[in-house]
Amino acid sequence: MKQSITKSKKTDLLHFAEDLTRLLSHVQIDPSILTPINYRSELRKFFKSNVYNPQFIYPDTTKQSVNTILAGLWRRLINLSLPSDIEYYIESLIYHTALLQRARLHIGTPLFSRFAEKLYALNALTAQKYNDCLPTVTFADTEGARIYNAYEIQEYAERYIASQSHLHSIGACIDHRTNFSVRAGISNLYIGSRVRRNEQNVVRLMVHEVESHLLQKRNSRAGGPLYLLRTQPTRELYAEGMAVYNEVTTGTITENAYKMYFYRLQAVAMMDKSFREIYSYLSSYMSKNKAFITAFRVKRGISDTSKPGGYPKDALYVMGYKKVSDYLLSGGNIEFLYRTQVPQLGKLLSKYDLLSSVPCQMPQFL
Repeated sequence: MKQSITKSKKTDLLHFAEDLTRLLSHVQIDPSILTPINYRSELRKFFKSNVYNPQFIYPDTTKQSVNTILAGLWRRLINLSLPSDIEYYIESLIYHTALLQRARLHIGTPLFSRFAEKLYALNALTAQKYNDCLPTVTFADTEGARIYNAYEIQEYAERYIASQSHLHSIGACIDHRTNFSVRAGISNLYIGSRVRRNEQNVVRLMVHEVESHLLQKRNSRAGGPLYLLRTQPTRELYAEGMAVYNEVTTGTITENAYKMYFYRLQAVAMMDKSFREIYSYLSSYMSKNKAFITAFRVKRGISDTSKPGGYPKDALYVMGYKKVSDYLLSGGNIEFLYRTQVPQLGKLLSKYDLLSSVPCQMPQFL
C-alpha cells in the first residue's frame, strides 16, 4: 500500500541523498585503484617461474578520513524523522560507506581481504555453494563465426544503436587506454582498441553492455539521487545478474562467455588458495593468459598473492544471474531492475511515491 511523506521532508531527503551518494562515489572501489603499478613486471616474473606468486604494489589511495562527514550524515538522518523502514535502509547504507572507506584504505595490506569479505558478505565457502544450484543454460551457436576487430565492433554497435529507437543519443567509441575491455558508460559504449570478438559475442555484447548496463545507468542518472542509494556490492549483484539474465533469455550467450562467468565463480571459491594454485586449476580449462587474468581479478587488492584471501566481486556474475532469475520467477518487478537496479530500493521508493516521473527506458526485447 502506497504511503506519502510531506513535500518539505521529500526535499530534505533529496538533499540528504545528494550528499550521501556524493560521498559514496568518492570512496567506491573501482578497477583503477585495484590495478597494481607493477602488473606487467609481475606477469613476466610469474611466467618465468613455476612457483612464483605475484607481489603487487598498489597506487596510494586517499587517506582522507570520512568519519566526520559520516557522523554529520548520521545526525541529519535522525533529525529527518523519516519512516522507520527508510531510516533503517539509509542507516545500513551509512554503515556500508564506512566499511567501504576502510576497505579502500587497506588496499595492498593483509587486512583488505577481511574488509572485502564483509563488504560483499561473501567468502570462498559461500561461492562454492552456488555450484550446485545454477539454472540450465542454452548456448548460441558460434560455429563459423568470423572475428571482429575493435573498429568492426564499433561499426556493428553504431548500426545496432541506430536501428533501436529507445537507444537515442548513444554512441560507440574506441578506447585507447583500456585496450582489452568493453564497457558501458552513460552515453557511450567504449570498445578497447585491441579487443577482438567473434560475431556471436558481438551480438551478445549489445545485450550485456548496451541493453543492460547502459540503460540501467541512464535510468539511474535520470531518476536522481534517491535512485543511487544502494551499496556497491548490491548494485553490482543485480547489474551483472540482469546483464547475464538478458543474455540467457535472448539466446545470445555463448558457451565461452558462460564458462568465463562460471570459472570466475570457481576462482572466488578458491580465493583462500595462492595465486599459483588458482592459476594452475584454471589453466586446465582456458588459455594461460586468460587463466592469469582470472586469477588476478580474484587476488587483486592484496600484495602477497601467496596468502589466502582476495576480492570476491567476480562471483556476482553467476550469483546475480541466479538472484535475478529467482526474483523475476517469483513475480518481481523488472522495472525496479532497470530504474534503481536494487529491488529493495525500488519497492521502498514506490511505497512512498518517490519514484521519478521520468519514463524508464527498457530494452525492446523485454
